[in-house]
Amino acid sequence: MTRFFHYTLRTTDVAAARAFYSAVLGDTGAEMVPLHEQALARGARPHWLGFLEVAEVDLASSKFVARGAVPLGPKWLNPRGLEASVMRDPGGAVVALGKPAAADGAEGPCPKVAWHVLNTADVERARQTTASYSAGSSSNRSTSPSRACSSRFPGSRGASPWAP
Repeated sequence: MTRFFHYTLRTTDVAAARAFYSAVLGDTGAEMVPLHEQALARGARPHWLGFLEVAEVDLASSKFVARGAVPLGPKWLNPRGLEASVMRDPGGAVVALGKPAAADGAEGPCPKVAWHVLNTADVERARQTTASYSAGSSSNRSTSPSRACSSRFPGSRGASPWAP
């Protein structure tokens, strides 16, 4: 199963965002970074970026591109060892493909998210393309449906609104 394993708030004012979330939710420890100037130039607004776990970022990125996705910059490696690439899928959704840092352990950081939903105008196309992204993925982990981080990516088998 492909899962979201990390989220980052990309924003134009990190200090204000941190103050807001701390006042509302307490110290969340959430990663907050400045929205890159290239993203701003393309019209991006502040947003939470979800990272899908993949075994190999280059291979997953190639599969995305082969099916119509567009890379939004080069692959990168952060100081903690997270390797990732940000893509815009054929429906316009932005997602990061990431390989967790070895220091994060086998499970990596596990956000407590109950459900992921992709809003799209073309459900059938999204169902087909997302199913093809995860088909044959060697990074799929078997996790219990009761675990907080076991929510499924649309197109994977199981508890998904898109599952056949």
